[in-house]
Order: sequence, then structure tokens, then C-alpha cells
Amino acid sequence: MSSVQQMQQHIYRLLQQQQWTEVEKCALQYLSTYPQDVNVRYYLAFARSRLNKMAEVQQDLEAILTISPDHDLAKNMLRQLREVSGVKQDTQAPPRSTKSGANAPQHSHGNSRKILGNRYEVICKLGQGGMGTVYKVHDLQLDRTVALKTLIAETDSEEQISRFIKEAKATAALDHPNIVRVHDIGVFEKTPYFTMDLVAGSSLKEFLKMTEVETSQIVDIMRKVVDAVHYAHGKGIIHRDIKPANIMISEDLQPKIMDFGLAKVVGSQDNISKTGDVVGTPAYMSPEQARGDKKVNRRADVYSLGATLYQAITGRAPFEGVTYINIIQQVWNDEPIHPRSLNPEASVELEAIILKCLEKDPKKRYKSAAMLAKDLSNFLEHRPIIAKPPTTWTRLQKLARRHRSVFMAASAVLLSVLVGSAISVWQWRIAVEARQKAEEQKTIAEDQREKAQQARGEAITARQKAEKDAKANAVRLSKIVLVKAEEAYEKGNWRECGVFAGMGLEVIKNMPKEEVAREREKGKALVQAAMHRYPLIRKVFPQDKEAWMGKTTWHPDHKTLAFFSSSNSISRIFIWNIDSNQQIALLTQQGRINSIEWSGDGKFLLAISTNMIRVWDIAKRAIAKSHPGAAFYKWYSSKHIITSLEPLTALDIFSGAKKVLLPLTQVAKAEMSRNRKYAAVLRQNEKDIDIWNIRTKKKIKTLKNATHREIPVMGNGKSYKSAINFLSLSPNGKFLLCYFYEDVTTLWNVQSGQKRNLSGHAKYTTTGAQWSNNSQYVATIARDKTIRIWDASGKGQIALLRSPNKHAFVAAKWSPDDRFLATSSFDTVIRLWDVREQQQISTFTGHKKIAHGEWSGDGGAFASYSAEKVVIWDVATPKSLEKIPAQEEGTINTISWNNSGTQVLHSVNNNIYITTKSGKQVAKFVGHSDLPVFLEWNPQDTILASSSYDKTVRLWRMGSPSSISTLPHQSKVLAAVWSPDGKILASLASKVHFWDWQRQTKIKTIQASGIHWSSDGERFMTTQGNEIDVWRKKDWQKITTLRGHKNPVGGGAVWSPNGKFLSSRAKNSGFVRIWDMTKYQMMGKLVLDGTNFNTLAWRPDSRVIATGGFEKTIYLWDVFSQKKIAKLQADSPVYALRWHKDGKILAANTVRNISMWEVDIRKATLGAKISQDFTGIEELPKWYTKIIADVPRHLEKPMSSPFDLHLKIPGRFIEYAMERQPQKTTQELFEAKVTEAFGFEETEVYTPTGSVTIKMPPGFGQKK
Repeated sequence: MSSVQQMQQHIYRLLQQQQWTEVEKCALQYLSTYPQDVNVRYYLAFARSRLNKMAEVQQDLEAILTISPDHDLAKNMLRQLREVSGVKQDTQAPPRSTKSGANAPQHSHGNSRKILGNRYEVICKLGQGGMGTVYKVHDLQLDRTVALKTLIAETDSEEQISRFIKEAKATAALDHPNIVRVHDIGVFEKTPYFTMDLVAGSSLKEFLKMTEVETSQIVDIMRKVVDAVHYAHGKGIIHRDIKPANIMISEDLQPKIMDFGLAKVVGSQDNISKTGDVVGTPAYMSPEQARGDKKVNRRADVYSLGATLYQAITGRAPFEGVTYINIIQQVWNDEPIHPRSLNPEASVELEAIILKCLEKDPKKRYKSAAMLAKDLSNFLEHRPIIAKPPTTWTRLQKLARRHRSVFMAASAVLLSVLVGSAISVWQWRIAVEARQKAEEQKTIAEDQREKAQQARGEAITARQKAEKDAKANAVRLSKIVLVKAEEAYEKGNWRECGVFAGMGLEVIKNMPKEEVAREREKGKALVQAAMHRYPLIRKVFPQDKEAWMGKTTWHPDHKTLAFFSSSNSISRIFIWNIDSNQQIALLTQQGRINSIEWSGDGKFLLAISTNMIRVWDIAKRAIAKSHPGAAFYKWYSSKHIITSLEPLTALDIFSGAKKVLLPLTQVAKAEMSRNRKYAAVLRQNEKDIDIWNIRTKKKIKTLKNATHREIPVMGNGKSYKSAINFLSLSPNGKFLLCYFYEDVTTLWNVQSGQKRNLSGHAKYTTTGAQWSNNSQYVATIARDKTIRIWDASGKGQIALLRSPNKHAFVAAKWSPDDRFLATSSFDTVIRLWDVREQQQISTFTGHKKIAHGEWSGDGGAFASYSAEKVVIWDVATPKSLEKIPAQEEGTINTISWNNSGTQVLHSVNNNIYITTKSGKQVAKFVGHSDLPVFLEWNPQDTILASSSYDKTVRLWRMGSPSSISTLPHQSKVLAAVWSPDGKILASLASKVHFWDWQRQTKIKTIQASGIHWSSDGERFMTTQGNEIDVWRKKDWQKITTLRGHKNPVGGGAVWSPNGKFLSSRAKNSGFVRIWDMTKYQMMGKLVLDGTNFNTLAWRPDSRVIATGGFEKTIYLWDVFSQKKIAKLQADSPVYALRWHKDGKILAANTVRNISMWEVDIRKATLGAKISQDFTGIEELPKWYTKIIADVPRHLEKPMSSPFDLHLKIPGRFIEYAMERQPQKTTQELFEAKVTEAFGFEETEVYTPTGSVTIKMPPGFGQKK
């Protein structure tokens, strides 16, 4: 072995041993002789990355790519390096959090470095904070290197932009040697930035870790920092975020204060930080800052300076905790540990200075930073300090240190004087005490009585103050946690949202409801919304640690699922019925199972292992037959399985007889269609692929030269033959997909013998293909993080699905209707995609290993499985149904359903049509002379009222060609609505008129612009201007008025079907208000995407609202959380929406037609109530019975609840548990908890050996 190879191997061994410094040393020595060795260069880059020398790493990688542009490892590492933030040797802004998508300069001038605004050349990224990103740049105009800070993309709100600009201006106004200077402020492509000094060094935090520093040196550094803060205070600027990480120490040991992002300008009127906002870093912020007080003054910075000095002297912050909340509580309530307890070498004086800075009461701290600086100077010069008035002995000690010679000479004289003075004082004290003793005895009783009364009063006041403070702190903590829950909801992390909301409710559960009504409503709405959106049905875990969960397979009835757990010694097959939520069978057999399959008729289940095939009779729960194992197995019919390819042989599972289906020999590759009717066969050493009809045993097509491709070799004119990797035959046998190793995919039309190449995936990345059920589409899966959807008929690529992260797809499964694709990837997440829209619509998380899955036959559920568990998900997505065209040429004006839900009403031009749901015309009413704009049947479906611009309301009866009655008006009639009992008809024109329709007489007229009845008919509401009046029907008296809108409401107010809620929207408003009509209070808002809003409709269950408008989009909203839960796309603007009576069909009136959607809102959206017949507490899970063991008897009676979302627990019980133990309840419901570090953690517990535990919908208890 040569010396060069020995050196290479030596470096590689050092790399394996993680001796990074030695790797760097040896690699540099080696590369000085052999600079072109890219492998050793890569070892050097890797070692430097571990040593955190990021600038050198980037240079090393760029050098590798210059030598070898195709070096994949170097390319990947360089890309990852550019995605992360932070270079420690030259850090300008210590990173607080890493966010993707930060604004980075995007313009280049022909080289690899980016140029910002034609002036600043970006060298590298230094760091990223909560608001901005800092780059090391070169100023091309002034030829100097500076730091440039720009606002990150995710924080481009007006508030963050204002804070960013304020930071730049605040820092620019300061000129002090210990404050980082700002050079330039500007805006590039709407992104603000500023440049500042580039400090070569490290933060104070890192400096103290890396350097042995004397206490006097630390105090001197902090004195300079305090002087700089005092200078800033003199300019009217309060920093509000002083901490070790925001103080840079230069190479010449000079401190530099930076990051004025939270600075406050004294006397300014900006409202960037509102009352209640907590700004700063918890461990270093003052109590008033932690409370969110708006009037924070200079003494808050004094506190932070003391906290920073505390950290520098003791090595830790004054208060530490595992959670943000824990630290805040300590800041509010606890005293810090005395510094000398942590560092005995610290002096008493220095401890006194620090503790004076850390006083809870701002008035007890130093009045200014100047006074603190003076005290630090006194300490360094051994003079008395202000912090703690020194005793006589302390003064003598300090005087002795400054004047040692004088002190020694005068000590004898001073000692004699002190002794004489002490004797005189003693004698005088005896005389005074004798004279005062009698007087004190007379008044002592009165003093004691007064003190007792005062103590009682103070105790009462202190207790009241403590209770008030505790309540205020609890509310603050609840708000903080609920904000965390809201953030989780916005990110789609439903379980995290639920457990954080439960924690927020736990903090305030014992407080009076009226004092925390808003927080309670918000917390409950978030828990409910999380339950709505978390679509888990159940989980099944293996029985013991050696077992692993295997493939799932759905029964032909679409309601039964089989899956198994297997170990070397024993295997168990579980049979579950989804509707009954019960395990209906548990089959146990010896040995390991590799796979299971249902027979076509669903009567038998095939359990395949390496050396045995067992046929289970499901009805008898017994093994019907056993056969020797086979390398190849597929069901062929209800009684036959295919066990061999050479020849293609089917085995009768009962008799054991075999029959040859195809006389195949020397098979290299074979693929059968799903219906087992066709087979594509490639023989060994042949170029052609034969397509067989298995049933007729006839070869129907031979694809010539299909298995090899001539691949040119770059540069020499030669070529080589590429072998085929896999075959994929469409279900109908009409198309064949061939994939070659060089990532060339060929799609054959079997009937015509024509082929075409499918290109697009990166080279060497395609891993598989999946045909749609109708054989029209094929999805190709690749490691380049994409799935491409192809039209087999020749239209080419129709869709491209991209992984949302760095993880590639593993597999894909089409839904039965071929509209959706379920994908699994290396990040263990199952994702559902709408293929037409090319959008991800849902994610299923919870697996810890790569998961695969199967759709149920009806597409209503998806079972995902990995080695550690099986999870069954409820899948619900809106499905487009019929489109009823206009019955004549013209525009559809309005639509409505009859009350039985069997007919659709609509008007075109001046005529009214009644059709079935399929569009078949049932009746036509003619008589209006202008447009009918509102149609409504009476509750009995016998009389139809139509409102028209011809100033009339006409009444129609089925079977009658003309109207039976006409109610005249003075102006256009916009609507006519029936009272729930059908006796009164209210019409809306310039006023609201109430009619006895049978007598055709007016009962009442009210000046209003809108009208709607409550569901019980006891109340109705009218709108007038921007107010909503609520009336009592029996005496026509006004009950109350709802106020809050700024613009006129008009006809935009609608009562919910159950009469408990009311929705209202003012003209040109961007939101819909939701009112609680039991309290006549607003309970929330639906925030619309804009003002292009046209119509609104309540779902019959009063839990969902549909909105539509001119943008051809319909949104479905959850009433309780006020969040969007589904989106429907119309083909033209939407003018009216109407729900079917069962709430499963939504009809939309567009300009062109009437469109309908089947909206199956179940657990994936709202989790519709599945079980209402629960009557006994004994069926509840164990954890649940412990929480509500004393459940009130009235709860056992069936009643509706917004929490009616789970299979086994009625909503009324969940609500009761949430009142008692919200945190425990949410932990069980979502099988997760909030950790001590304020994070999210799943709480799945491994099932012990001895029984099979089935986990019902999250936390639903256990069944053996």
C-alpha cells in the first residue's frame, strides 16, 4: 500500500473516531501536497462542520465542486449549509429560532454570491432572530465589510415592520463606543434593511464560557455596558432586552450592545407594543415587563443589567425553569438565590449591588443607570457603595485598604477612644431605661391592642391582594397557553392544539366563570375544533415488544378490516367492524405471518408465511386448510390462489388440487392485473413482453423489443443496453408501464402496440407506480420528492405532487373514486391529496416508522400501518354531485329546497321551475311580470310563496297552473318567509309586512330592511340600519337590540335552525358575526377573505355555515371555532346557497346552473355525532369514570351537545369532564400531553404481554 493511500486511510479512521481537530490538521497537511483529492477535501469540510467553522466549510465545498462538479455529497452538504443559520466565529445576532423562508437577497451579478440593491455583496448568513436575519456583507461602494439585517418573510406584518424600522432608527440615533453603530437604512423590493458594525468576537454569554475572567474584569466590562445604557437613556431610548446574548465582546475586550428590536422611545405615541404584551427574555426581564405593563421605564433596564451581572458572576440566570411560564412565575413571586451562595468568591458589596438591581419594586432599584455605574466604580476602587449602607466596621475596613500606613499608626489611639465611649454609653443607657420603664408598662397594653387590630386589617388586605394577584396571574398564564394552542391550530397540529387548550382551561378552572368567560369560551372552542379536525378512529398496538404490526386489508363489504401482529413464536389476526366499533374476531396461530389477503367473497382469509399458507374460515373462526408455503401467491378466485409462475398455477384451497393457468417457463418478470384476467410476462434472455388473457389462456399481444434500451455513452459515440427494472399492468390490461434503471419510463398501449416515454423525474429516482382503479391514470413515485400523474390515453402529465419537506415519497394509493391519492413518505406522515386541484387536503400523523395504508372500498376510511401499530382514519371530503342546468335560456335568479328534501326550486327569467335532484322537471309556474327573487314552501309543502320585483308575492299550489293568491305591495318584494307553524307570511319590501295569507289581510307592519323567524316561531328578528331588533311574536313587543355593526345589515341576518344562534353581516364588511341568542351576546366572527360575499346558509344541525360569493368559491365554517373546515369550487359566481334537510347535500345557485355537493362532514371536518343512544355511565372508559364518578343524574338523559364528536362518549359527558379536569381530559382525548419544557409529547404506552389492547378514538379506554 502506498504512503498516499495510508495517509488517506489514516484520515478516514480519524473521521470515524470523531477526532475532528486531528482530521482538520492531517487533511490540511495532506492537501498541501495533493490539493485535487476531492474525498479528503470532503473529509475536511465534514470535520469543520462539526467544529462549527461554517465559513471555511463553505469555501471547502465550493473548492470541491470546482474540481468535481458532480460530487453529490458536496452538493447536498453545501445546499444544507445554505439553509441553516449561524457562523460562530463572526456572529452579529445570536440566533433565537430557525424559520424557513427567511428573506435572502435574490439578485446575482454573474458570480455565486448574491447582491442586494447593487451595493451589498452577501458573504454568508450570520444568524437569525425572532424578527430579522443578519448577513455578513461587503459594501461595494465604501469597500468595507459590515453586517446587514433584513426582516424575515414570515414576520412582514405591520407591527413587525414597525418594530424593525424602529430598531434601525433607535440604533442609528446612538453614537457610543460601546453600542453597535448603524451605517445605512433602506428598503429593497419592499423589504426593509439596515447595515451596522460587524463585530469580530463573541457574545458575552459565549465569552464567559470560553474565557477565565477575574471578577474585577467582569465588573469593568459591565460598567462600560451600564455607561452605554445610561447614554441611550439620555437619548430617550429604553432597550428592554438586555441580556448576555445581546452584548458582543470584541477582540480587544470592548463590549458592544446590539439588538434594539424591542427598544422603546420615551414619549413616543406609537402603539406597537400594546398593554398586556410581554416583550423581552423571561430570565432577564423585570417583573413589570413580565406583566406586560405599558409604562415600563429606565429601571426595567437596570433590572436586566443586574440580571446580566448576576449571570456573569454566578454562571446562571437569576431565575431558571423548564418552561417559559415557570420562569415568569418566579420573576413575579420569588427572590433570587443570593449570588454568594452560588459563588462564595463574590464579595458582599457586589452581591448587594446585584440584589439592589433585582428588587421587585422599581422604586427600590437604582434610580438610573448612572447611579449603578457609580456603584460599580466604587466597588472597583474599594469605596463605599450605595446599594447597602456600610456599617462602621465596613467603613473602617475600606479605609484601611486605601490608607494602610495611617491606619496602623492611629489604631491604638482609636481603640482607646472606642473603649471609653462604649463605657459611657452603657452607663447612660441604664439611666434612660430606668426612667422609661414605668411609662412603657402603662402604654404596652394599648400598643398591643392597636397592633392586633392593625395586623388583622393588614392580613385581610394582604389576603385580598394575594387573591387578586393570583387571579390576574392565572388569567395571564391562561392567555399565554391559549395563544400556543391557537398557533398549533393554525399549523394544523390538532392534538397539540387540544392539549394546550386543556392546559389553558386548567389554570382558570377554579375561578368564577363570569371573570374568565372569554378565556373559557376560547379554550372550549379550541378543544372542540381540535376534536373536529383530528380524524382518528382507533389505534391498535402489537401485543409484545417482539411483535410487529403487518399489512391491513379491507373486507369486500367495506366495513370490516383485517390486520395482524406477528413475532417469531406467535401471530394474531384482528378482525374489526368499523360501524359497530368492535373487534369481531381474534385469530391466533403459531409462527410468523408475512401477509394476509381476503378472498373475493370475503368468507376466507389467507395467512401467508414463509413455509406455510393457512386458509381461515371466518364464520367458523378456524383454519380450513393448510398448504406448503410458496414464493408467489395471489388470490385467483374465491377458492383458488396462485402459487407458482412456472407454470402459472392455481391451487384449490380446499381440495389441494392444482391446475395450470398458463404454461410459462423461464420467467424473468411477471405482472398480473388486479382482476387476475391479464398477465404481462417477460422471459429470461428475451427482449419481448407477452400479454396473456389468463382466462382464455391466449396470448393477446407481444410487445417487441420492450425490455432493453440503447443508452448512449457521453463523448465516445458508443451505447450500452439498459435492463428493465419493473413492470406495472393497468387493471383493465390495456396499458403497461415499463421502468428502466436509467429512469426511462415507457408506457405501452397494449392494443395498438404503441409506446411513449414519460420523462420528468430526476435520474435514478423512480421507485414505483400505481394505477388508478379506472385505468385512466398512473402515478409514478420517485425519490426526487415528487409524484407525477399521467393520463394513459396520451394527454401526458396532468398533475405534479411535491413533498412539502425534504422527505421523499415511498408509496401511493388511489381512493376508490380515483379523485384522491394517499401517499406515505420517509417522514412517517400519511398525506391525502386532491389530484385535480394538486393540493394536499389532510395529513395523518402518529406513526414513528414509515407507514403504508389501504382505502376501504367505499373510500370512507383509510387504514395506515407501520411496524409499531395500525391506525384507522375516518376520511370525509366534499364530493360534487349533480349540476342542474337552467330550464330555459337565461340567468338563474334563486334556488330553494322543499321541506322534504325531494325537490329543487329555482327561477329563470320570470318563471319558476320545480325539479328533482337529478334535474327532471316536475312543475312550472308562470305569472310574474318581473324576476322572482325568493322562493319558499310553507312547512307543510302545500303552498309555495314567491317574491318578485313586480311588487307582488304570489302563492302557488302544486297542480294548479296559475297562482291561487296575490299579495300586492308598493315596492319590489325581496323575500317572503313563513312562520314555523305556516299561519303567518312575512314579506320584505320597503317595510316588513306580516300577513294572514288565508284571509289575505295584513296583521302588522314594521319599519325594517330584513326579517327572519326563530325555529320555534316564538321570536323573530328585523334589521334596521346597523341594528338588529329581536321581537316576541305573541305580543309584538321588542325583546332586545343587537348592536356592533358599523354599516347597514339589511337582509344579511339569518337565524340558525335550532334557534340558538344568529348570523349577521353588514354591507361591504369582511366578516360575519355569530350571536348567542340565549344570552343575546356576540360569540365570534367568521373572517372572510374579502368583501366578495353574496350568500350564507346554515346547515340543519346549526354547527356549520356555508358562505359563497363572486369568487366562485364556497367555504364551510365551523360555527364554534369560527374556522374554515372545507372549500368547494363552483364554475361561476355563487348567488344563493341552500342545504338539504339532512345536511348532506349543499345546493348552489350559480349563473349557469344549480350545482350540488355531497358534504359528508364527519371526523375529518366536524366529527358528526355517531352515537346518541348512550344511557349508562358503566360503558365509559376507566379514566373517564374516575373524572366524573359523581356525574349528575340529569346528564344520563340524551341531550345534544357541541362535543358530540366521538364514538363512545356523548358530548354532555365530555363537557362535564372538561369543567372538572380539563387538562387530564384533553390528555386522554388526544393521547398527548404538554411537557415540562412547554413542548408536545405523545403519551402512547406500550401494551404489556398477555392481552391485546385496542385503543379507541384517542383516549377512549381499553378493551381486552
